[in-house]
Amino acid sequence: MCQRLERVLDEASLLTRYLRNEQVGSEIYHVRFPFVKRRGPDERPRQAIKALHLDREESTDIIRHADAWTNHVKRLRQYHTAPDEVLFVLQGPSDRGAAHRMAFEQVRRDLDNERIPHVPVDASIDIRAFAGRPD
Repeated sequence: MCQRLERVLDEASLLTRYLRNEQVGSEIYHVRFPFVKRRGPDERPRQAIKALHLDREESTDIIRHADAWTNHVKRLRQYHTAPDEVLFVLQGPSDRGAAHRMAFEQVRRDLDNERIPHVPVDASIDIRAFAGRPD
């Protein structure tokens, strides 16, 4: 998924705005995001983009994986080190059944409740719009 995001950003001439696999946070708590935009080297990140691959064998694993990343964002916000804007790009489950669909919908509701923007992986226009915002 990261390669697909890289292509979307590169085709729109936006990839050079982002650092790859960049650590965000502090010495107390940090996590790596695949795409991070910073104003300056010692400043809090302006944006971060994270692809969430949620096509999992078990519906429980869909929720667990999303919960882990939701909690990363919540913790970064708690320490005032979160990027100004975060975008999760979601790859939903393939057609595995009702439990998987329900788990994916729960993840989307949870992200909405935490005010974490998210788009489907095929929403190239929305991804480019997010990435192309002025600093």
